[in-house]
Amino acid sequence: MAKTHNERYYQTEQEDSRGLLNAVTQALQTYTEGLGTIRVSDLLMEYNGNVNALARAFAGLPDTGKLPAKGTDDRRAYDTANRSINRYLNYEAGTGKQARNPGKPATQARLRSLMAKKKPPTSAGVTITGSIGYDRGDFRHRTVGNPPISLSGDAITRFLESMSAGDTHSAYREVFTSYGASMLMVGDSEPPDIAITFE
Repeated sequence: MAKTHNERYYQTEQEDSRGLLNAVTQALQTYTEGLGTIRVSDLLMEYNGNVNALARAFAGLPDTGKLPAKGTDDRRAYDTANRSINRYLNYEAGTGKQARNPGKPATQARLRSLMAKKKPPTSAGVTITGSIGYDRGDFRHRTVGNPPISLSGDAITRFLESMSAGDTHSAYREVFTSYGASMLMVGDSEPPDIAITFE
């Protein structure tokens, strides 16, 4: 039985959201790894020099509000993060017996992740190849973004906010609006190839 226009559109949204999510995840990982070695003192400056705020982020706690009660797992994570940060700062300053080197791969991965949140990408290049149609019709195999579609300024901000909220439809709309054809739609006949680079 043939799909109706609305059924095709619904399935399209379901299928192409995974492709975009995977492409963004890979691009953000590459962007984060590209930040190189992060000094804890530099990251601390992104938190206005507030060790407690950095410890909250390091422990995965909300930015504001009361600290968790003593004895809870969240409070132990916060206390451990606070001690670790002070030890990393001692190491970088060359002082204190409780110094710890923040250069270990797992520590650097966490520091880069936090730095990427404070300094998100300011631009992106996007290329999409697959079954693409105008105004939800005329689907055929084509490539949009050669050279890559450029997102910057408010467009990259809205794109990243949409992805963070899980709203891939709005993220696609942002890409296609930047391309100059807001009615483009990725079809459901095959998964699209999506390449994204962040800077």
